[in-house]
Amino acid sequence: MSLLRSEETQLKGVVGVMYSVHEFKDKTNGMGYFENVQVSLAIPVYTAGVHTCCSDVREYALFNLALKIMPAKLVARNRIHCGSHLECQYRLCSFGISRLRINTIENVTSYLGGDNGYCKSTSSMIIEPNANDVLYPANRTSNNPGNHYLRTLVVELWQVYESGSNESKRVIVDGIVDKVHSNGGRFLRNTSTSAVQPSWVESPIEEVRTKIAQMCRNQKRAWKRASSLQKNAIDGTPITGDPRPNDVIFGKAQSTRGKQFLQHLIKERSEEYDALDRGMKATVAVAVVETIKGRGGRFLQPASDSSGLRIGY
Repeated sequence: MSLLRSEETQLKGVVGVMYSVHEFKDKTNGMGYFENVQVSLAIPVYTAGVHTCCSDVREYALFNLALKIMPAKLVARNRIHCGSHLECQYRLCSFGISRLRINTIENVTSYLGGDNGYCKSTSSMIIEPNANDVLYPANRTSNNPGNHYLRTLVVELWQVYESGSNESKRVIVDGIVDKVHSNGGRFLRNTSTSAVQPSWVESPIEEVRTKIAQMCRNQKRAWKRASSLQKNAIDGTPITGDPRPNDVIFGKAQSTRGKQFLQHLIKERSEEYDALDRGMKATVAVAVVETIKGRGGRFLQPASDSSGLRIGY
């Protein structure tokens, strides 16, 4: 076997993949797993790691139970993935094991590539993108339908993301990734410097998570900018005609009836304001504003271009 004759593989080891998903599911009541373990132990080669893929949650629970009784050094070299073909294949790709390198034979496959630190490797296989893929071209954005779908998900979920803890943020990001996968999409990046002939490979999962988290933060900043512009458009509306008697005009030296009434309300409710907790003080301010508006008053300020007065509230 070329595997055994390869000095690089002997030094770096191999990564085994036990694949029991849907039609490739083990049909020997678990005996297939034991046979595969016996075969791997019989081959004189160092096993750097093992990935076990399954679609049955019972098998997944059993494998996790087995990990708990393994020595720590073996636990670190084993990974268990549960899901559909697409989900399992993507998780394998995030560890540098391209689905194009997996030749399925019944329920067992082996990736024999001399993987050095398989958790850090990335796929070098060229992929042809489809419409549902999220594409990351070099130094520009993509208008692929998969990118539009991702942006829609971020717009829907960014507020939940921003209001959550670090753990819940990670759950939301993983949920977005799963939705893209369920839609038949992958996350691909261009490794070519040529825009005419791009070379697409799958992005590592941590890189994808980082990009999606940044998209949520960018969406928050965009929302703040839009809110600020809208507020300025509303608050800066110029008025026509003379001020009303009950208007409160800021920035004027002379006292008006509206300003006098405002000062009266502040003095009247100052003790109530001071007695309240910080979170409740705003209720007093809102009540004062509503009282002024209930008497037909507005809050005005001189326009910056000296063209008259503008609504300041």
